[in-house]
Amino acid sequence: MGKVNSSEHRVCPVFDELRRRDPSGSTWLPVLLSLPTRPDRAPLRISTEELGVLEGAAWNSKVPMESGWRPSERRLDPPGSLLSLLIDSRPTPRSEAGWGKGEVGVKRRLLARGDKATQKEAQQRLVGPSDPPHWEILEGPSCPDVFIQTSSCIVVIEGKFTEPKPTDYTTWLRGRHQMLRHIDAAWDYRGRRAVFGFFIIEDESQKHWKTAVTRTLDPVTIKASLPHRSEAVRSQIASAFLGLTTWTSVCNATGLPADLLRSASELRFG
Repeated sequence: MGKVNSSEHRVCPVFDELRRRDPSGSTWLPVLLSLPTRPDRAPLRISTEELGVLEGAAWNSKVPMESGWRPSERRLDPPGSLLSLLIDSRPTPRSEAGWGKGEVGVKRRLLARGDKATQKEAQQRLVGPSDPPHWEILEGPSCPDVFIQTSSCIVVIEGKFTEPKPTDYTTWLRGRHQMLRHIDAAWDYRGRRAVFGFFIIEDESQKHWKTAVTRTLDPVTIKASLPHRSEAVRSQIASAFLGLTTWTSVCNATGLPADLLRSASELRFG
């Protein structure tokens, strides 16, 4: 049996309905942020006045949306400090496909060998205009399932359905956990805003997801995911991770109808 798409069958039905009921988010965003839990602290409590309303709340206008989800997922560029570190770390990809072809493959193999001239060229391309192909870019944009932005906060959400665990690697960086990557990508963009990130999963009784939260908060995981950050910033990014909640909890707390959540078997065979 194939995997059922979480964006199509969970993210869009739930967040489209929340947006339809209140495009500003003022009635449901504080509730949403109070739901995720993690084992080492109490759930977040924050008022509508503290949060502000969703930027880009005029959802029917032609103005680009600041907040969004499928089919308008927000793409968050990786931090330049991470790209710079990867260049000088003699990187190797998880698979042969990661090398790329032609000039890209040649240059990346030189980086893997620690060729100083190629490293210098790559660093220069990072900070200045450069023509494609961009062989020096060793991590692509992060694309959270839901990106919400107000005047005072950024929220990144990864929605899961049948997936057994979060992704814990990128092509060029083993151990880069999915949620820490999303928060990290939002960090330099945030300005004075707070950043929050969490998972919405199908069933909180799934032990592997509780384990995933614990692992995300493990100091070894945090260091492996954020090698370009100082200890202080790593701690702040880890603190921005709120934990997890379930789709049923989201619907119950925000008054959405339960029939939005058809089961995986119904979607496959019904």
